[in-house]
Amino acid sequence: MNQNCGGECPDYRGDTLALVDHIRFAFAQRVPPTILYVYMPADAARSCLQQGSLDAVPRGLLSGGGRVVAFEIPPYDTNVSRGTVALQYRMLGCNYNAADIDFFVAIPLSSRWRAAGKVSTAVYMNQFATRYRREAQGDRDVVVLIGPALFRD
Repeated sequence: MNQNCGGECPDYRGDTLALVDHIRFAFAQRVPPTILYVYMPADAARSCLQQGSLDAVPRGLLSGGGRVVAFEIPPYDTNVSRGTVALQYRMLGCNYNAADIDFFVAIPLSSRWRAAGKVSTAVYMNQFATRYRREAQGDRDVVVLIGPALFRD
């Protein structure tokens, strides 16, 4: 496993608070940055973890110009639906369906990411969350954690 990688967390479906604690603990062990989440199928997330890179994000899930899209919306927010997250990806030119929102890859915000607008969903705690984009290929990423997204269907 790559040094820049963390690990796969247990399947916390049905135990949202345990997933919240697991994510926060994993990041607290490194640095306390803003955490970004890239959503994708489980196999792709596991490939990202193994490679220590977001290069394994499927091409069809990249936005126009071949960019990876990440969100501040955490995978444990059960008030958000998979369809809502998929719609936010599609608004940036990604070819996402709700079924693609299976797993998350958690990474720290770095200078490589550029803000791509605010996401305002009525169900996201009446707050705004920022979308980010960056080039798909490039330097290694600090893939801290992967795991299942707990969004409602």
